[in-house]
Amino acid sequence: MEELHSNIEDLYKDLIVKILSDKASFEEIQLLKKWLEQDADNKIYFNQMKSAWQVSSSIQPLARFDAESAWQKAKAIIDEGENMEETDSRFDFAFWMRIAAMLIFAFMLGGLATYFGFKKTISHDALVQNSINEISAPLGSKTKLVLPDGTRVWLNAGSKLRYLQSYNTDHRDVYLEGEAFFKVKTNPEKPFIVKTSEMSVKAYGTAFNVKAYPDEATITTTLVEGIVKIEGIDRNSKKFNVSLKPKQNLVYVKKIFAENMASTKTEAVKQNVAAEDETKNTIKDKPKHENKPVSVDSDIKTTIYTSWKDDKWTIEREELDQLAVMLERRYNVNFIFRSDVLKKYRISGIIRKETLEQVLDLLKLTVPMTYKIKEGIVTIDFDKERSVNYLKIMQY
Repeated sequence: MEELHSNIEDLYKDLIVKILSDKASFEEIQLLKKWLEQDADNKIYFNQMKSAWQVSSSIQPLARFDAESAWQKAKAIIDEGENMEETDSRFDFAFWMRIAAMLIFAFMLGGLATYFGFKKTISHDALVQNSINEISAPLGSKTKLVLPDGTRVWLNAGSKLRYLQSYNTDHRDVYLEGEAFFKVKTNPEKPFIVKTSEMSVKAYGTAFNVKAYPDEATITTTLVEGIVKIEGIDRNSKKFNVSLKPKQNLVYVKKIFAENMASTKTEAVKQNVAAEDETKNTIKDKPKHENKPVSVDSDIKTTIYTSWKDDKWTIEREELDQLAVMLERRYNVNFIFRSDVLKKYRISGIIRKETLEQVLDLLKLTVPMTYKIKEGIVTIDFDKERSVNYLKIMQY
């Protein structure tokens, strides 16, 4: 089964290494779990890697490295693998030997993590890291790139895009963590697929946006032109397959966040009542997608979801606490709210190339707030004395 192991995606090799070294995030653990459940061969491969890791973990530090002893330990496991091959035709003994040999050699050079090259990122020009290209846009910046097939990608702040070195040979798959806008080069023979932690988006020649930050409750796909097909498994363990048309978007609510929303719903109601007592003008809108695992909106203004990449970033009725998250990424700062009353104020406007201070000064024109900036921390507080002047214009 040489073909089996040659087709193992390097992304999952990295994930296995991260998990075995206790460096994987929750989202990465869930991604590998789903991969293991897809095929029995995947479980076999994982068990092989785990066994190899157990062998390598017993190797002493470099100064006391005993290659012969380590090899004997690895060979003992390989011998067991040879017996397994007799009962399971899918086991690849030749591949197992290569893995064991590479693991030992990797530790001689300074560790498995160095060999696989994970946790290394670049900002613009992709570096080949064990057959994976990874591009990142650090907080406070955005990145634009062109993939080997001519597909253009805009990567938002705090985002990562991965694709295999074999991209555009027999596939056009990319892996997204964060937010990106894609202008896909048409190729009917090879669909362009964006994979996130929870779902995948398939396109041929299309312009669309995907927002999939690990720390956010939802994953949102917005279609500008063309057609995309989105598939995955919702929080009720049901498969979904949805096609979008232009000016539509799909919102997927993650299971863990949905459970948190349900458990804190009572407290949220109490906070809204308190805010109403203080401002007499609390927003009455209910969370639009709270009770639906997957929902589709039509006739949307796509610029609200995609203009982050342009010189004119359009904001429309965005709650201040959610806008703060976007500003944190855009300006590489952290927000602290001293008053929950301010969090649900809705903001509309256009941000061009203003500095953070200029944006906050503009917010003060429509929100009764004060702010302080110190060492990358923005502290927002409620201004009771000025709040009366805003009752007629805020929360429209």
